[in-house]
Amino acid sequence: QEDIEKFRQEMFRRQQQQQQSSSKAVEGSETETETETDTSMSTSMSTSGSEAGSMPNSARYAEALVYQQRAVLMSERVLGIDHPNTITEYAHLALYCFANNQISTALKLMYRARYLALFCHGENHPEVALFDSNIGLILHAVGEFDLSLRFLQKALELNTTFFGPKSLKVAMNFHLVARTHSCKADFRTALQNEKEAYAIYKQLLGESHERTRESAECLKHLTTQAVKFQKTMNQLSRGEKITNIPPLQIQTPSLSNVLDTLNLING
Repeated sequence: QEDIEKFRQEMFRRQQQQQQSSSKAVEGSETETETETDTSMSTSMSTSGSEAGSMPNSARYAEALVYQQRAVLMSERVLGIDHPNTITEYAHLALYCFANNQISTALKLMYRARYLALFCHGENHPEVALFDSNIGLILHAVGEFDLSLRFLQKALELNTTFFGPKSLKVAMNFHLVARTHSCKADFRTALQNEKEAYAIYKQLLGESHERTRESAECLKHLTTQAVKFQKTMNQLSRGEKITNIPPLQIQTPSLSNVLDTLNLING
């Protein structure tokens, strides 16, 4: 039992080292991006429609961030800071900040939007579920898996209540929870949640749909990793010495993948 626990700790330590190195890279790029965004504010208004069509995504994200900042200011002044429209504008601003690699700012804004939503609507509201999903995804992107799971599981509970246990929103929440558990090397729990997601996608969308196929591939990967992990656990429980720990393919999300998912769940 002691060897099994040491193995789990070793796998988690390796994962944490990978996440720390990626987080440092994100922090560096975030500082650079914030500077670029400030300098682009004076030039974004002069961009014509034809020029905008040829801009790279990074430039478009920076320009969108400028306009969204103004939208937030106008909504605050006209409607008030606790108006539902202002709360939505905060959430949109958080998404644009994330797209510009301003991760910590995005997380703070999303926390603020959630706080105001709780103030306006209470805890049991579909908007709170959306904010919880967003916060969980951003925390996942920076390697805060335990805290991420708290928000993602809360979003799953709320979406199940409001949209039913077989809705697409619930399927997406199951998938996100499964992905987070897999990053913690908890493949058994990840597999259980992904099976739920696959069953909903298959029932509502059919086997040939892109999301169903993606979930099927995820199931295949999780099954392979779960078998490999359990085999190692069995060897340790029998007291066998393992000279080399078999590598586990833990699929950590890239910022671009997280951004795609954020765009998907926010419509």
